[in-house]
Amino acid sequence: GVFLTYPMQMMPVFQIVEGKLGISKMEGRAKACSTNIVRLFLVFLTCAIGATVGDQFGLFLSLVGSVCCTSLAFILPALFHLRREDRSTATARGDAFDRFTVGFGAVAGFVSMVFTLKSFFAGESGG
Repeated sequence: GVFLTYPMQMMPVFQIVEGKLGISKMEGRAKACSTNIVRLFLVFLTCAIGATVGDQFGLFLSLVGSVCCTSLAFILPALFHLRREDRSTATARGDAFDRFTVGFGAVAGFVSMVFTLKSFFAGESGG
């Protein structure tokens, strides 16, 4: 299933990289060739990362998850809630809970990252 959905998973990455490189502003054959070259390079890059970490791929995913997923699940929503423009419904209790959630997410992400890095450099497999 993951193999067949890989192009869909990589589409946001392709769009961001192509936009940064200015490929999205090109037209015609130059755009098609540039798009294919960039996408081919990114696919080979992700394959190289997977081949490099080998049996520690699970630990690599755990490292990415500890940094990115805790940010997306805990830290960013609470920060956005604290920084919203319309604070008319804000309460001290709600703000305290948001601060607690940010702190919890930061600590949980850091602890997870430390344990993952420890396992990664100790040579344990992530399977």
